[in-house]
Amino acid sequence: MRYAVIDTGSNTIRLGIYEHENNALTQLYNSAVFANLAGYITHGRLSQEGISAASDAVNKHYKTAEAYGCKPH
Repeated sequence: MRYAVIDTGSNTIRLGIYEHENNALTQLYNSAVFANLAGYITHGRLSQEGISAASDAVNKHYKTAEAYGCKPH
């Protein structure tokens, strides 16, 4: 079975895709989108522009995960 993990950080939003087989995980894909979310903080909150940047990055990773045959959970 394949798994996709999206890790949202303050600067990058990463995607790792893994194959689980015989009780072992093998990384098939690793990518990062530089989103600079920390730069979109205003008064302690993520601005609308930051939300859009994060959403765009997650959607890009989601499409890649689908292409690898991962299903959302």
